[in-house]
Amino acid sequence: VMEGSALADAMSEHPRVFNTLYVQMVRAGEKSGALDEVLKRLASYGDAQVKLQGQIFGAIAYPIILGIVGVMILVGLFVGVIPGIRDMFDSMPGGAANLPFITKFVFFVGDLLVGWWWLGIVLGLGGGFAFRRWGATEAGRTRWDKVRLRIPIFGKVGRLVGVARFCRTLSTLLVSGVPIISALEIVESVIGNVVLADAVKKCAVNISEGQSIAVPLKASGEVPPLV
Repeated sequence: VMEGSALADAMSEHPRVFNTLYVQMVRAGEKSGALDEVLKRLASYGDAQVKLQGQIFGAIAYPIILGIVGVMILVGLFVGVIPGIRDMFDSMPGGAANLPFITKFVFFVGDLLVGWWWLGIVLGLGGGFAFRRWGATEAGRTRWDKVRLRIPIFGKVGRLVGVARFCRTLSTLLVSGVPIISALEIVESVIGNVVLADAVKKCAVNISEGQSIAVPLKASGEVPPLV
């Protein structure tokens, strides 16, 4: 800034600290002469985002903890308890040959966890790496974002988070003086879901053609009717 650069241009050189949303809002504030108000809105926006993230974590932390505890209990049963039960059955007349199929399957899973536990780690790491590579492609990310919106409970939370981010970000940009087409392009880049971002992109196209912003949102089927 001391060398004559605009504050927005200086901030744009540090994208890891100031994203496109911040840079564009500061640029609009500089042009409109309301930079102080824009910075206050950015502070409020940041606080609201942190609060939203806390609410999301609070909503999903309990089921995640329950899931982890459940898996640990199952592993403990398969590794520690079931082998002892199997020895008891083997000592009985006829051994394990007369056991039902489901019981034999449980014993098989227990043997797999005890003798081949390392294979599960290898498959997990390999599957995670392959999934990340697939998710990095355009087709893979689009497919995964569609699946995320359809997952019970979590899909609804994810959709509401994306819609809330869309509304809050667009509102902040418009109040700060950013033109609506530019504002929608920024929202598209920060909304965090390809499916919802595509609906926002269609909104920008509709507005540039002199039409409504609501029609493509409704047509996407991803935005609640109230919005």
